Amino acid sequence: MENIPERRKYFEIVENISKIDTLLELKWVINIHGADIVSEILKVNKEKLQNIRKLEIEDYNLSIKNFLNNENQNEEIQNFHKKHKKIVIKNYYNNYYDTKSKSHTKAIRKNENLIDNLAVARDNFLGIGTNKIKRRLNKLAEYDDVAKIVRIALEIEDKNICAKKYFGEYRDKIYNQKSDLIYDLIDLFDKNNFVYGIHDYESLETHHIIFFEIPNCEQISGHSTFDVVLPKYGKEWDGKINSTLNKLADKIKKDYNNIVY
Repeated sequence: MENIPERRKYFEIVENISKIDTLLELKWVINIHGADIVSEILKVNKEKLQNIRKLEIEDYNLSIKNFLNNENQNEEIQNFHKKHKKIVIKNYYNNYYDTKSKSHTKAIRKNENLIDNLAVARDNFLGIGTNKIKRRLNKLAEYDDVAKIVRIALEIEDKNICAKKYFGEYRDKIYNQKSDLIYDLIDLFDKNNFVYGIHDYESLETHHIIFFEIPNCEQISGHSTFDVVLPKYGKEWDGKINSTLNKLADKIKKDYNNIVY
């Protein structure tokens, strides 16, 4: 199943990092290869690179070549960031934060608390954070499909946490990236004959829950909507809420503990 954008696959090869153009591509390559490698290949100061990566804007297709090529752009990057972050926040509150509705306000606050808790769990993952673990899994993933599956599952969790911060088109873009990653997991599960499947689940935003049984790992699951026919999952949900990070951490400690340092 070839649902992952070819351009993302293109940037999984280190030699192609020099050809990035957009903010989304920069986020991809830093996430895949780490800031040190990207900084070295692009010949851009790492602090400046991270400043560009942290831009919060609605258009991830923004060309960043001017930022990358100009030697004295840190101040401009910061100003650009502040300006566009205000736009994102303004749109978030204007379009989706109904202050007249107590129930809506309560739901928003509950979601914000969940985001905070998940973000802390991600930053403290196995004592070093999910980003370092993902980069260390990259090498294993070159020859170990299960390591690649764990790596992708962690990426999906990061997308989930990121998407919960926003609403509207900005969130939709992140969830589309999450869907691409889920299809990549499906490819690997089909290749290895691992167990996965869906339950129907009707809500305003999603129509399915997909379950994956990674070898030597507890069941993981997530909400999504699929426009292709997928197998039905023959078991029940284990009932463990927001437990995926802990399950993946246990899997890594059991089978890949040498990358936790």
